[in-house]
Amino acid sequence: MTDKQENKQRMYLGIKQVCENNSSLWGSLPAFANNFNLFATQVTAIENKRNEQAIKSGGFTKARDKKKEDMADSALVIAGAISAYASEKGDEPLGQKVDFTITSLFNVRDNVAKARAQLVHNTASEIVSRLSDQGVMQSDLDDLQTLITQFTESTGEKLYAGGSTQAATGEPMSSKAPRMAA
Repeated sequence: MTDKQENKQRMYLGIKQVCENNSSLWGSLPAFANNFNLFATQVTAIENKRNEQAIKSGGFTKARDKKKEDMADSALVIAGAISAYASEKGDEPLGQKVDFTITSLFNVRDNVAKARAQLVHNTASEIVSRLSDQGVMQSDLDDLQTLITQFTESTGEKLYAGGSTQAATGEPMSSKAPRMAA
């Protein structure tokens, strides 16, 4: 689902829950009850489509997330070494350039995670000979670049596999969810 679709789904689920919790207030209003039943049917259909999407992309998503996690972990270690070197040399701009947490390397969109990991790699490449005291060698940078490449390839696999998922996302429902009366 797209972000917009997920936001709408959450809104629909919230509305459905509020209405269900307060059914005693509107139960005697046939027009509202009829519209709510139509609405609830559509919410269920949306949930079924969402489940269909999760099934179709689940394997690729798990593999991609593992590669993203490995990339983020490696980038974090190297960023920490750069920060330690920058602190030791009093180079605050260098330290700030790679001031990332695991959250800022993993819990972001894939293209942002890749760009940040690549920034860490490129920054470390410029000073790799001075990072040995922090335990970072050229082989560590090579490993990070391999992880970045593997992650990038896995996001391409997801896009390729996403054809059927995108079809489920874009597939129109049998009828639009009715607007709730004010």
